[in-house]
Amino acid sequence: MLLGVIGCSVGGVARHVVTSATTAWRGNSFPWGTLLVNVTGSALLGYSLGVAIEYQAWGYMLVGFSGGFTTFSTFSLDNLNLLSQGRRGALGCYILLNLSLGALAFYACAV
Repeated sequence: MLLGVIGCSVGGVARHVVTSATTAWRGNSFPWGTLLVNVTGSALLGYSLGVAIEYQAWGYMLVGFSGGFTTFSTFSLDNLNLLSQGRRGALGCYILLNLSLGALAFYACAV
């Protein structure tokens, strides 16, 4: 359990770094950083299932990291922001990309 807590803590810090760097690079007109962490975190979670079977301790660490790295609450806030800005096309695209790419990344990396 401690490895999961450590993984979650490191994942949260990594999320902040990735989203900040992505916003600095791409700007804040579209929530690219949140999309990136959610898709990458989904892939990592899929991969961690296979690792957890073989190496239980690393599995806890990866699951914790994925949980701290991804963010449903920020995804929800981004949806509200895009909606309040009247950017319905961007909102639909953002929702579709998060859900479809996240699921595809998870299944592609599940071993």
